[in-house]
Amino acid sequence: MSTSMERFESCYRALKEWAGSLLQDGWLTPADAEKLELLETAHADALFDAQQRPLLVAFFGGTGVGKSSLLNRLAGSAIATVGVVRPTSHQVTLYLHQDYKDSLHEQELPTVATRVVYHADDSRKYFAWLDMPDIDSTEQSNRAIVEQWLPVLDWLVYVVTPDRYQDDLGWHFVQARGNKHAWLFVMNHWDEGLEAQRDDFSQRLLQQGFQNPRVFRTSCTVELADDDFAALEDTLAKALEKHGLEKLQKLALDRQWSALGRLIDQLYQRVQDSDAWKAMADDWDMISRQGISELGVMLGQNAGLLYQRWLAQEALQPDKLPVLEPGPQATDSEKTVSSFNPIYDVRCRNRLHALALGLENRFTRHRLPLPPAQARLNGLLMEAEAEFLTSIHSGMASALQKPGNLATRFLRRLFGFLQWALPLAAAGWAGYHVIQRFIAGTVGEGAFLGLNFAIHSLLLIALAGFVPWIVLRQLRPSLAKAAFTGVKRGISAGTEQVSAMFDECWTALEAGKQAHLTRLQVLRDNYATDLARTGTVLSAFTTAD
Repeated sequence: MSTSMERFESCYRALKEWAGSLLQDGWLTPADAEKLELLETAHADALFDAQQRPLLVAFFGGTGVGKSSLLNRLAGSAIATVGVVRPTSHQVTLYLHQDYKDSLHEQELPTVATRVVYHADDSRKYFAWLDMPDIDSTEQSNRAIVEQWLPVLDWLVYVVTPDRYQDDLGWHFVQARGNKHAWLFVMNHWDEGLEAQRDDFSQRLLQQGFQNPRVFRTSCTVELADDDFAALEDTLAKALEKHGLEKLQKLALDRQWSALGRLIDQLYQRVQDSDAWKAMADDWDMISRQGISELGVMLGQNAGLLYQRWLAQEALQPDKLPVLEPGPQATDSEKTVSSFNPIYDVRCRNRLHALALGLENRFTRHRLPLPPAQARLNGLLMEAEAEFLTSIHSGMASALQKPGNLATRFLRRLFGFLQWALPLAAAGWAGYHVIQRFIAGTVGEGAFLGLNFAIHSLLLIALAGFVPWIVLRQLRPSLAKAAFTGVKRGISAGTEQVSAMFDECWTALEAGKQAHLTRLQVLRDNYATDLARTGTVLSAFTTAD
């Protein structure tokens, strides 16, 4: 059984390590991790060195129900003190066969408030009886003592009386521990009871989920011919004979394996939650695209206002390049937050942050882990702002480097060439004629050119340069319009890139979730393998067995 315990402890440690990393990253809440802390890992095997330890059978119930008297009758001798004030009123008394004296680790007992009493009855060797404090005592320490012992117990004998079987404190423990132990139910002081009371108690147990619960009627102070004490002894003996000591001891560990398996499945479903993640994927796509689209509209509006300012500036100073500087109406806060960008201003920044807040609210609504999303969104906001600013600046700079369209730039190059080529050609033509007539005049073959030719030649040269110059002026692109076109391209590129960044963020979130699930799936597979090697012996045990 020690091998089974070692496997259980190894599986538990691996799950705890996995949960710890998820808790640190925010994928699990402290409440989720608390479930792991509350999982009971203690086992009675740790209390003994013996190859076969005894079954730990605890008697608990309210004050005056006769636990000690019943224990004495089962043991066949007065091993438990009977009275109003008993040693077990404030401590646990463990009645153990003397053969276990050397193998008991008293320092490993759940509480120091434990008194060990040894007996020599070989017929009861494999039963270790525990007389527990009165559960309904006003002493809060009594309840704490019982709670500390509960995880290591094999069987619980819940002792009631006809007038005390509805005791709230005792019933609370029955409800909390119903599937964690083998149970026996005893209605003591039966000389004062009625069948209707036992039937009512049995019905309450059925409603609580116990299968075929049997309530044994006993009387340890008044002899009754028809009580069930003999049947109680027979049930204990037959259970030991039918299932064997080792199997009955293994029952508690089997239930711990079962509880661990349920917890692994719960944590897996908690992180996986397919329906919630699918709904969140749709919400993420809808909210992010709508928010980025609205942000693009706001950026376009700001760009339009700035364009009007650039046009007014261009009318006064045509050659001055437009710049991204906030206008005189911008506040100091806007100048600081927007990095001196009048297009991506505080209003746009707030819209982007509202987008992130809307996504966080949907995570909360779908009950999905928020911290991992918040961590990624916080970084994404800074990257998105930088992307918008970079795209706007780059778009504007690129547009100002090559203002106008392709046809306009071709015509400007053509008429820029003609602006000097045509006057030079006209001057060459006039010079050619001047030289030719000068040579002819010097040899008497013709007259020299006159003033009219000179005037007309100058007019031709001037006209040859003036026409391209006029065309060039008409073809000169508006720097304001070029800058505005570039800004719009930058806004479009920025919105596309930021939209892709949000998509990548969601993909990273899902990848992170899947990585944790993959790791947990390995734990689930190891759990199934270890459980198969361990082999469960009893899925449930009731007095009907």
